[in-house]
Amino acid sequence: FYFNYDGAFIGVLQPEFYQNDSDVAAFREFLVTPLLPCDEADPPPVKYTGNLGVGEAPRDRVIFLMHAYAHYTYVASQKTLLLCDLQGTYDKQKVLCLIDPQSHRSV
Repeated sequence: FYFNYDGAFIGVLQPEFYQNDSDVAAFREFLVTPLLPCDEADPPPVKYTGNLGVGEAPRDRVIFLMHAYAHYTYVASQKTLLLCDLQGTYDKQKVLCLIDPQSHRSV
């Protein structure tokens, strides 16, 4: 699997596009990623883990892999980072592309 980051960039809102600070979100920086295939024939993204819970019990190798990856990042970060909301879709080469990951952080 891989994350959808090739061609991604950080954007910054420019002051000339808003009137005052209440017109924008809390952060002026934002992440832009390439659009994934979204034709009617393309499979919809599958959610493997959630934000608030562990997600469903692994019933196949891909879900097991996502749980193992989330656990690995938690242990490797010395219990300070937990990847969650792991979801993705298969690309044209049938490789799983993860999109829109979230994380919980303890500092």
